[in-house]
Amino acid sequence: MSFRALTTGGQHTCGLTNAGAAYCWGYNGAGQLGRGTFDYSPVPVAVAPF
Repeated sequence: MSFRALTTGGQHTCGLTNAGAAYCWGYNGAGQLGRGTFDYSPVPVAVAPF
């Protein structure tokens, strides 16, 4: 997977792939990964469109 843009928070990262899909990974204690859960993710997980 290749990213064309990345942004980081204190303990998480989000990226936009070359295909235009959003992925986030890292700490998720406040739901900042955008998945509707509070689970930590050590690998990129897809963010649902909104």
